[in-house]
Amino acid sequence: RLSLVGSEMCIRDSRSLLLASAVLPLASLPLFGRAAEPMKRGGTARLLTGLAAYSFRDYFVGDLQRPVKMPKTERTMDLFGFIDYCADLGCAGAELTSYFLPKDLSSDVLQRLRRHAFLRGVAITGTAIANNFTLPKGELRDAQIAEVKTWIDQAAKLGAPHIRVFAGTAPKGVSPEEASASCIESLQECCDYAGRYGIFLGLENHGGIVAEADALLAIVKAVNSPWVGINL
Repeated sequence: RLSLVGSEMCIRDSRSLLLASAVLPLASLPLFGRAAEPMKRGGTARLLTGLAAYSFRDYFVGDLQRPVKMPKTERTMDLFGFIDYCADLGCAGAELTSYFLPKDLSSDVLQRLRRHAFLRGVAITGTAIANNFTLPKGELRDAQIAEVKTWIDQAAKLGAPHIRVFAGTAPKGVSPEEASASCIESLQECCDYAGRYGIFLGLENHGGIVAEADALLAIVKAVNSPWVGINL
């Protein structure tokens, strides 16, 4: 998918990123207290073109974070080649989706990707992970939170200022209200951690408990963190 950088990353003030735009205003939510204030800016938002590596999921080969069921084509690439492709297209940014990085990830890989992107004049706008925050308290949810924190660490090494995350789909026996409460608690903990590194978490409107806009907005407002936004 060819998209505006602002829709593949947490939409934030352009002073935070050369490629960023505006965060959606967050109003107060009486049930959870006051939410983050809308950002104030002197000018207009900057929306530049970027490309998500996930758009080329059929082309990536090798040791992936998760199996991709799409049929492989004769054409293949890795993330270094993807950065080159973005540069050749004239894209301002590239999202290096985590699924296409090795499971046994070393800092050397991240450093080399960061260097390669810089030399090609492409900003790494962020990364993306698959997570489910709707799980009830316990080891399974703790593992999901730990995975997000791990990728916050990895994003910091990449120089990626944003991670797009999911709310998730409620498991059987868990009500939408319980699932939302779990998501809010999990996202709040991850945002507190992400803020230490200056990294934004963008909650994607990707079905599940955020299939409808009102539910998505309620979660983001309830989290009440300057490090959360909405990834459209």
